[in-house]
Amino acid sequence: MVDSATLHDDQFGHSVYAVVLMAPQDQVQMVSKLRETIKLTRAMPPAHLTVRGTFYRIVDLGDVDRRIAGVATTARPFRVEFGDQTESNEGRNRSVAVKISEPLRRLNADLERVINPVSRDAYGASAFDPHLTVYMDASPEQIAKGRVLCGFLDLGPGFLATSMSLIGRVGPAYGGRWVEVKRYRFGV
Repeated sequence: MVDSATLHDDQFGHSVYAVVLMAPQDQVQMVSKLRETIKLTRAMPPAHLTVRGTFYRIVDLGDVDRRIAGVATTARPFRVEFGDQTESNEGRNRSVAVKISEPLRRLNADLERVINPVSRDAYGASAFDPHLTVYMDASPEQIAKGRVLCGFLDLGPGFLATSMSLIGRVGPAYGGRWVEVKRYRFGV
């Protein structure tokens, strides 16, 4: 396991990567507004569900692109269903749980199968724990505000996933930013 927060950008301009299902724009806006209100400083991608967690040390971005595209051609749109909000790391992280459906489990397994041989996992091997992160690494003041605001956060029952995105972080966790590298429509 490495400290992914401090990894340097690779030859493709990203320090780490993930494959995610982006939430719809209304959910993205709600989560972004909450993050802005509590003045979150850690770089976080827009509201999303990670289906293949943080990886790095890839040799050929084109190869990773082809591998993900191959998985996308066999995937079909499916519903992402939300569960309850949860806290971890002494309240510093807040998430909305996601129910593991068969299409979601299969998508994660397929991405693990094709990405693992050509990358390093930043956090080590762990069980798939799907969730939508509202915020992470919050300070005590941010936690207090975040808990109140999360009481009013209603993202609905979930969303329809029709594509996935390869995202990369440019720079470190603090001071960097996440960008979409490429989007892959399901079944195309």
